[in-house]
Amino acid sequence: MPHPRPDPVWTWGEAFHDGKLYCFSPRRVLVASPWPDLRAWVKTPCRPWRHTCRVADLELMPDLALTDRNPACRASGPDESPDGFDAWIEHIGERRREALAAFFQPIPKEAREEALRFQEHRWHLLNLYARCPGGLDLSHANPALAMALACNRAFHQPPVQRPYRSARRLLPRSQREILAWLGFPDTEPVRRILRKIFPGALSVPALRGLRARLHEPGLVRLLAHLPSIHAGHLHVLLHPRYQALATPPFLHDLSHHAGDQDWKSLLARPLWEVEDLLRLSGSPTAIPGFRTLERLYDYHQELLMPHLGSLNPWFFQPILPEPPFPGIPGIEPVRFIRDLFREGEEMEHCVASHVARLHAGLEAVYRVLEPQRATLAIFRSAKGWVTGQIAGPRNAPVTDDVMRNVFRRLRGGFFPGPERDA
Repeated sequence: MPHPRPDPVWTWGEAFHDGKLYCFSPRRVLVASPWPDLRAWVKTPCRPWRHTCRVADLELMPDLALTDRNPACRASGPDESPDGFDAWIEHIGERRREALAAFFQPIPKEAREEALRFQEHRWHLLNLYARCPGGLDLSHANPALAMALACNRAFHQPPVQRPYRSARRLLPRSQREILAWLGFPDTEPVRRILRKIFPGALSVPALRGLRARLHEPGLVRLLAHLPSIHAGHLHVLLHPRYQALATPPFLHDLSHHAGDQDWKSLLARPLWEVEDLLRLSGSPTAIPGFRTLERLYDYHQELLMPHLGSLNPWFFQPILPEPPFPGIPGIEPVRFIRDLFREGEEMEHCVASHVARLHAGLEAVYRVLEPQRATLAIFRSAKGWVTGQIAGPRNAPVTDDVMRNVFRRLRGGFFPGPERDA
């Protein structure tokens, strides 16, 4: 039987003091030293001090763009009171911005801008730039290879004990020699394929999955002809469930779409919804191949609409279950089936296919009218209602400000208490 977790004895907030960044929360204490000696240590109520890269990457690197000349905007809306809870939240946010801006200030502009091209493992990449001569040049020339080298412990079993010493030893060598050391095929076509991957699509699981598949000559020939590779390609190639989409015409069509989109929404979610609805209707079928992304969307609509009214009688009920939050000016709940379909037609996305989850009370949908037109879906979970998906017209991504604030505004500024588990 596990021992009960003791209550934390520290406060909550961030501060930059005596050349180190201190981050206190009910879950942990994080201490980090700045560039060029980037190191981090973490302590939790149940475990003593230990070195960490993962926690620093998750807690600090999302704010890497912060500088003292680029402060984050206020989180509260213009009509909210500056007193009480909102004032406390704003004070915590301002202290965090000041502390992080001081922590990130020593990082050279070129290294910061290069790390910002990636979405994950920025802490490891900055360490590569700071500790290994030539690391920044490799990141410019081949971002995928730079991330794999920065996270090289994940590519060896057992892990390398001194990863940056190994990286310093390898950087003067050719990229093909680095590929061989990391377990990739050390061929020129593989090197060129990795060079074409969009930095924002890179992650260690994706690179490890791609390493296993690049030993297939047929896949190497297929990828060699693509002008660019982004998260959409990686999702199709690395998930066996969607191997039917991994055809040359479809992958070439994906290359003509922007790589910084939410490909989980654009590609995976429509296919999952079709499979679920077909399973409910009792007629599961394999997903056929497609030549373009638009043809996939057409198939989704053609196959979905005839089944919506025939699955169960309750699909005809015009009124959806009562939403968990009544809505506020600028954020309106969708209460009727006709409004759900109208929202999908107006925004040109597949929110209408969520009807089964809506009727089951597992999901609620809201129309976001300001500050940006979007559709918000919230999901019921074991911890209550959480943000499931928010997207603009045709599943376009919304701004970071909307992502941060819309659900908080909907809940009236209420924040659940932070968790204590480490």
